Amino acid sequence: MNLDKIFTENKKRLKHSAHGGEIYNMNPENILNQIIDFSTNVNPLINHEISKQTYMNSLNHVPLYPDSNSTNLKKGIVVYFDNMITTENLIVGAGSMEIISIFCDIFIETGDEVIITQPTFSEYEWAVKKNGGNIVNVYRKPNNDFRIECKSILNQINSKTKAIFICNPNNPNGLLDNLSDIQKIINETSKHDVFVLLDETFIEFTGEDNSFIKKISDFDNLLICRGFSKYFGLPGLRVGYGVSTSEIINFISKGQNLWSVNCIGQILAQESLKSEKFIEDSYFFFNKERQFLIEDLRRISGLRIFPTDTNYILINSENIGIKSSEIKKFMLEKNILVRDCSNFEGLDDYYVRIAIKTRKLNLKLLQNLKDCFSPTN
Repeated sequence: MNLDKIFTENKKRLKHSAHGGEIYNMNPENILNQIIDFSTNVNPLINHEISKQTYMNSLNHVPLYPDSNSTNLKKGIVVYFDNMITTENLIVGAGSMEIISIFCDIFIETGDEVIITQPTFSEYEWAVKKNGGNIVNVYRKPNNDFRIECKSILNQINSKTKAIFICNPNNPNGLLDNLSDIQKIINETSKHDVFVLLDETFIEFTGEDNSFIKKISDFDNLLICRGFSKYFGLPGLRVGYGVSTSEIINFISKGQNLWSVNCIGQILAQESLKSEKFIEDSYFFFNKERQFLIEDLRRISGLRIFPTDTNYILINSENIGIKSSEIKKFMLEKNILVRDCSNFEGLDDYYVRIAIKTRKLNLKLLQNLKDCFSPTN
């Protein structure tokens, strides 16, 4: 069989970008116990004993097919948002990435244009391109702390534009964008029959008041993506959800595989939404540790620290003259993994992202970063 004749050039060019959490690519096998992973932005405060008990209680569901509609989890999400949405506004998937992928499968056709505000999560581009869509990049600028610029985005809309992807707070810089700017984009694009996919994966770190979910009934062109990986610390379970009008959810659901969310993931996600103390404690913890880490990083001469509202910080080392790949290599020798951001569209070889962890681990990170940037190194 000649596969070159079967697959289109577009399909041949498809590939995923590198991401944080590359620990599985390393040897030896016990690397999980050796490396401190600052490359992924996952809440370290999860109570493993509670998760373990919930997991044990859910094992009797394993011999059964999971609920393909995630009925109980949807009900839990509705309660979490104070009944300001209904289950008809929800789709639950295998992480927010599945929601993004299904959205593109259903709505993006060959030749459609999708505006993406760069630098940002690279898998948006993959999801668009696998459906034959074309990317129109609008760049967030470092001299504006990587904030979105409404005019630059809206000026790119034309008859081929199908959607705009916005991550808020954005990854990799973590800054919460002005909500009025985002609302303006949503309202203006609706006039042109253009969708807005708003990725709120990190919004919990800023407070739910900054989410558009409770206002979803005000918009006819908005899909919001959320997940349980970051704030709730459950990335290995792959559970996420989308919020939109019932009409849009109905269309997206047509493209979803049956039983895509396992029963254990559904149950643990539902229980995590009930953990009010964990949710509140995490919010105050990250506010405190973020301030501590930023203040200490500012003591490193020449290092640029970008403002953030999340559990990660973007830094730039160009004035010090050390590239991100060199920083990553140095830190790995100290059993610390940081995120080399040089593969983000719109960033160069001097950007690194670091997660915020416990005070003890943050101090270890800081000491090793200071050693890395030391003139005697």
